[in-house]
Amino acid sequence: MNNAKSGILEQQYLMPISTKRLFLNKSIVNMLMSFVQAILILILVMFFTNHWIKFPAVMVIPFLLALVVTVGLGYLIVSLVLRFKRIGSTLIIFQYIYLGVLLINFENYNGITKYLSCFLPICPMVSWMRLAINNRTYNIAFYLGGSLFNAVLWLLIGLLVFNLTDRYVKKNGTLSLY
Repeated sequence: MNNAKSGILEQQYLMPISTKRLFLNKSIVNMLMSFVQAILILILVMFFTNHWIKFPAVMVIPFLLALVVTVGLGYLIVSLVLRFKRIGSTLIIFQYIYLGVLLINFENYNGITKYLSCFLPICPMVSWMRLAINNRTYNIAFYLGGSLFNAVLWLLIGLLVFNLTDRYVKKNGTLSLY
C-alpha cells in the first residue's frame, strides 16, 4: 500500500517482466532478509543468555512448506490490495483472528476436525512443529501429506487470485486510483 501511494507500484507494472515474477522475486528477497535477521538475533539472544535452543532436524520441512504458504498468502494479499485499495485495518484485524486460529491445538483433535485443519493456511505445519518440539509421537505421513497439500493449495489459490486480479487491474486501468 505504501508502494502504491508513492507511485512505486505503477513503476513496477511498467517493468518489462511479468508482475507475477516481480512480486515473487520481491517476496523471496524479503523472506531471505527476514530469515537472516531472525537467525542473527536468535544467535545473539542465545549467546547472551547462554541458553541454546535445540531444534529437531525434521523442523526444516514444515518451516520450508510454511514459507511456500506464505508466498501464496502474499499473492492473495497483494491481490486484495490491488483490487480494493485501502484494506490496511482489515488486514490487521485478520492477523489477530488468524493468530487465534494458529493457537488452536488441532493435533489434539481426532477425526474430521484434524483433516479439516489442513485447509487452514499453515495449520498442519504449526501442529507438526509443535509436536516435534515437544517430542510427542505423531504420524509423519499425515503431517507431511497435510503440509504438502496445504502448501500447494494456498500457493495455487494465491497465484490464481493474483492472475485474475492482475488481468482485471490491467484491463480496467484501476491501478492509479489510490
